[in-house]
Amino acid sequence: MALTPDQLYQLIKQYEGIVPIPAQFVTINVGTFNGGTGVWTGLTTTVETDPEPVEHGANQHPTNPASRYVGSEYVSQTISAQWRRTTTSVPAPIVDTAPVQLQFAVAGTSTPWSVTVNGFTQSAPAGQSTLTINAWDREIIQWTIQAGGKTHSDGLRIHRKAGIPAFGAFTIPVIPIAIVYAPPKDSQAKSTASYAATDTVGTTISWDFSTDSSNSTEPGFTDGSAFRAFLGVVSTALGIAGGATTNVSKDLTSVAALFPSETITNQQGTVTDNAGSITVTYGQASTLGTSAMGGGPGVGDNIIFYKNVLVAWAYTDGQWLLCPFSATLVAATAATLKNQLAQVGISSADQQLLLALDPFVAGGPSVTPPGDRFTVPPGVENSVEYGGGTTFDQKYTITRDTKTTTTTKTYTTDTTSWEPGTLLRMFGLGATKSVTTTTVTNATGSEVSTTGTLDLNLVSGSDELFTIAIWFDTLFGTWAIQQLPSADQPVVSGSGAAPGEVVRLEAGGKVHVTVADSKGVFNFRAPNIAPGTAQLFVKGKAATTVEVGHPKIGVREAPVTTSPIKRS
Repeated sequence: MALTPDQLYQLIKQYEGIVPIPAQFVTINVGTFNGGTGVWTGLTTTVETDPEPVEHGANQHPTNPASRYVGSEYVSQTISAQWRRTTTSVPAPIVDTAPVQLQFAVAGTSTPWSVTVNGFTQSAPAGQSTLTINAWDREIIQWTIQAGGKTHSDGLRIHRKAGIPAFGAFTIPVIPIAIVYAPPKDSQAKSTASYAATDTVGTTISWDFSTDSSNSTEPGFTDGSAFRAFLGVVSTALGIAGGATTNVSKDLTSVAALFPSETITNQQGTVTDNAGSITVTYGQASTLGTSAMGGGPGVGDNIIFYKNVLVAWAYTDGQWLLCPFSATLVAATAATLKNQLAQVGISSADQQLLLALDPFVAGGPSVTPPGDRFTVPPGVENSVEYGGGTTFDQKYTITRDTKTTTTTKTYTTDTTSWEPGTLLRMFGLGATKSVTTTTVTNATGSEVSTTGTLDLNLVSGSDELFTIAIWFDTLFGTWAIQQLPSADQPVVSGSGAAPGEVVRLEAGGKVHVTVADSKGVFNFRAPNIAPGTAQLFVKGKAATTVEVGHPKIGVREAPVTTSPIKRS
């Protein structure tokens, strides 16, 4: 039976409501710690070594028996080379299929105290005698209690009669993929910037679901084939539970067969997965482009993202897997996101989330991008100046090592809009105080390109002047163009270049370029040129030593153009 993604989503949501979920936590009283004496009274691990060696034959070697649950204890045994048997008995309270809360108590102390369970610490003020910590579905527990300057540590096992099987679906409102930054807007709107990727441009996205009162829960992502197999595990668990769940188990097998074998595939976008994240990619062996027609930096930047990502989830025996199976690919300019939200079809919160990823939206076209994310790669000029009807046509290529790059951008959304279903709500992941922290990282893996090329074709009107800096966005693997303010007077100027020639200036270990006008006159006005001695390079002529800050110094003296110029 062929179903549309929306029909499959609704079918899953229908079953999500049928699967019986235990609504109540089971509370285990772990024990009481006396902060005055340091004495622990409660569930305790015991270790005993037999006084006599284990009987054995002459040619036998010691072999440890398999660990096992024995009543309300988890028993493991080791036999030493001397045939001495040591038995470790860990407390293992037996519970039904349900989440677990651990209750700890203190006595003999009047100071604040705390309990740490599997790395998560919860504190209590002075005068509070008990603490309850959620252990959720975990089987192995390690805990430490601290009070009155004393500590006590131990462990226990949760012996469940069965797993906690369930499945359902929710929607991820927005997954950002890339930002294609616009060039400066010239009066003719002819400037363009395109980004050719050898393979793909993309990002890796991971999620961490958490609440203000519990440790976080991290899911794993999988594709359709693996998810079908995982649903089979859930189906079996429901079948074992018996009763009303038997029919659900049979129906779930039918639902699993409807899942596509592959993950989301669009004409120019894909979603692949790994253990704890999704890698979203865009533009396979293609070119992503933008132009000045939509506006300059922060206005005409194309923000590419998935919206309404449909995700199925399945949960059993402590494993939570997510499988994205449908999404809508959107490319919208920053101006469209700001002014035509209804047309884009996302919430205002998600609108702000996406716009915040573009530094030029809030800071304007001249803002310096954050240095922890944007770099000037080797071989890229620190400033480019063109104007008076000249053009600048240049290509830049960078190969990034995705194995060592760790650039990330983290933002938080409210999970209530995700409709995460009964089970996740039971774990507190979906209540009004729950949040989802989404971390975007530069794309990794063999599916993602390591080489990206920027092809700039920048145009200026006869009365325009542009000074720009070119940056590489290590998060999205694209290039950004920052508009710099131009000095009122050139810090270096001259003539003798060919019309339209790119003239290079090396100052303070940085490279700056400008484009000569129709008379061969050139000027450097970038504010980031270091003062002092510099080297000037004009094609076909020997390098010239110049002093930054003295105008009209160049290959040969010539009047500097006096035509009115509008600085952009």
